[in-house]
Amino acid sequence: MINEAAMIDEAAKGLFHRIDEKNPPTEFIGGIFPRKHVSIIASKSGVGKTWYILKLITDLSNGGTIFITQSYYEEPAKSLLFCGETGIQLLTERQEMMHDKANPEKIAIVSKLEAARNGYFLNLNKKEGAETLSFLVKQFEPDLIILDTLMSFRDDNENEAKDTSMMIQRLQALAEKTNTAIIATHHLRKADGKSGNQKFDQDEIIGSSALVRLVGTAFILSKTGLTNYVLKPVKTWWGNSEPIYYRMFEKNEEIFFEYGDSNDMTQKRMDAEKFIFSQPADTKLTARLIMDMFGLPKATVYRILDKFAEKVEGTTYYHRKRDLFS
Repeated sequence: MINEAAMIDEAAKGLFHRIDEKNPPTEFIGGIFPRKHVSIIASKSGVGKTWYILKLITDLSNGGTIFITQSYYEEPAKSLLFCGETGIQLLTERQEMMHDKANPEKIAIVSKLEAARNGYFLNLNKKEGAETLSFLVKQFEPDLIILDTLMSFRDDNENEAKDTSMMIQRLQALAEKTNTAIIATHHLRKADGKSGNQKFDQDEIIGSSALVRLVGTAFILSKTGLTNYVLKPVKTWWGNSEPIYYRMFEKNEEIFFEYGDSNDMTQKRMDAEKFIFSQPADTKLTARLIMDMFGLPKATVYRILDKFAEKVEGTTYYHRKRDLFS
């Protein structure tokens, strides 16, 4: 006769971990989205979350530099985009407008409405919806999963902590099981009607506070001018990350993305340092290159490069120090 109590005890043993056990460091897709975790990108309606996502997955599909300054030297990665508000046609039309083109073999799009018409229901507040999502993920085996928007994939009360907690736990379990990074786009509260002002911190993300509390990272995307944008981290478990400034504009009927002006010399310097210190050991850098890329004065660039040369003393960089300043 099977001892049921003994079976339970044996299963429970797997729940206990040693404090000194060795685990690989967290890997980040696109430099800022952790595998095995859920991330949130929130903004006001119409700011450009979907455009950001399209540029992100386009860059990931090709590898190399991801979103201008977000990450460098990445291997190509696969993305699976679940769209709930924008249809397939709008997404493909926007990709056609972009100057940068994706590797279509690395991206797949699933429409929630089309899936429902074919018997695949994706309401993630229900266990069946989470299982269906897991099934579809298994078919494509992506590195990154995007839900655009999160509200489109639930039909419960987003202000109820219990409902939100259960949904995020299901997404977290999926991220861990598939070793993927999951991004859910979301919305901010409406601005204060009296002052017209709006704060941009995690408290402004709509819904239960359980949403931000349970995700690994949370970002707010805002528009700071006609073409200027900033993706600001407002919560992370891995230490502070820096805002990402960029411009999105139309030229010759194409959509371009480029490094944005933060109007903050400190931020420009930090972005330049991030770029320089990401370079492989056989790269030859010049002050002119960094000045042109980040809009920094020569004296500032010299200080950064000098700091870099000192850090890598004993390598070819150090011995070619003069070349760095040409």
